[in-house]
Amino acid sequence: MARAGRKGLAALLAALLLLCLAGCRGKNHVQSLSELLRLDVSGGTVAAYQDSHGGFHGDGAAYWAITFPDDRVRKTIGESSAWQPLPMTAAVNHLACSLLDGQPPCLPEVERGWYFFYDRHGQSRAPWDAAAAMGRHSYNFTAAVYDADTDTLYCLVLDT
Repeated sequence: MARAGRKGLAALLAALLLLCLAGCRGKNHVQSLSELLRLDVSGGTVAAYQDSHGGFHGDGAAYWAITFPDDRVRKTIGESSAWQPLPMTAAVNHLACSLLDGQPPCLPEVERGWYFFYDRHGQSRAPWDAAAAMGRHSYNFTAAVYDADTDTLYCLVLDT
């Protein structure tokens, strides 16, 4: 009887280990970006990607440039209430570029397209309002711009 109990316990532990390993497989960065932007970007080609997140608090910046072969994403963005037509507000521009002193991964200037901003900070009461995020000592936001002339998406995820 003790032997049967050990076999059952071993089988249970093996099953739990398999579940943990399956659950620990990380999402790729394109899946993560799609979730952050509430937009399927899987049909694009990642032209640039860098991520400095890590360390003790997980602070850092992640930057993507994704090109698309056609205008399907552009049409989806144009119909989304989460995306606003350019130009960016001064607050979004400050947070997405000036805050970084123009250093990469600063979002590029785009003349025709849309922008996205979402404040992920725990104290945010208006996550779509970049002006409400100004003046904090730490920032957690996602900002993106879509260039309608080149069908290229640029995204910045900043956590300080």
